[in-house]
Amino acid sequence: MIRSIGWLRPFTWALQHRTAALACCGLLAGLGATPALATIYTDLQLAQLPADSVQYTLPGDAGEATLTISEIGASGLGTMRGSDLFGFQGLWLGSPGLDGSYRLSFNRPVAGLRLSFIALTALGLNGEDGIESLGSFVTDQASLISFSSANASSGWDGATVTPLDEDGRGALLFQAQGALITSLRFDHLQPVPLNGFVINRIEYSHFLPEPSTAWMGGVGLLALLFRLNRRPPVRGGFGSQWFDFVSR
Repeated sequence: MIRSIGWLRPFTWALQHRTAALACCGLLAGLGATPALATIYTDLQLAQLPADSVQYTLPGDAGEATLTISEIGASGLGTMRGSDLFGFQGLWLGSPGLDGSYRLSFNRPVAGLRLSFIALTALGLNGEDGIESLGSFVTDQASLISFSSANASSGWDGATVTPLDEDGRGALLFQAQGALITSLRFDHLQPVPLNGFVINRIEYSHFLPEPSTAWMGGVGLLALLFRLNRRPPVRGGFGSQWFDFVSR
């Protein structure tokens, strides 16, 4: 017989009130989880960047991390602009045929960042030798970098992206290891004036704290536990209560 043994009371209560117990478990799980949002900028959105820009903040919805793209070093100013050329829409970097260093920064930390690019030039103009490259990737916190090229038109040696064919394409993924990322810096090099390259998609995931939701959930959970502790002792055999629990 289970009477007024204090530490068993939550289990016997759960047997009698299965729905409430499941709701309580769900509440606990919800409080322990941090919701994540994904922000995506498409080629058409990135193409809106004004010509000869040195800094641009991409507009985002309320609650989303804001992304600012800055030119932090170049052989000439204003190498960023939007491209509306069919098949090559997006954020055009190195458009005047110049090198550049760039920084992507967020107003709140992000867990992952993915950059997709097209048109990394493998052939020099007018028969000149030289190819473009992307390298010197540095995040403000430790991150794992991975690379993919669906049509194998670009290569990655673990530090630098180079084209293997004209209009090299690929994607770079930066995943935070431990502390979250707030900025990424990289260099774009072209030894001879080339066409630059286009970032046609930017994706990043960030966490959205919801203090009001967590506070309300915590209050509800405390009220539930207070009510449980004030209930009278449960009488009846444990076996019969278990059978009743699983057969409902």
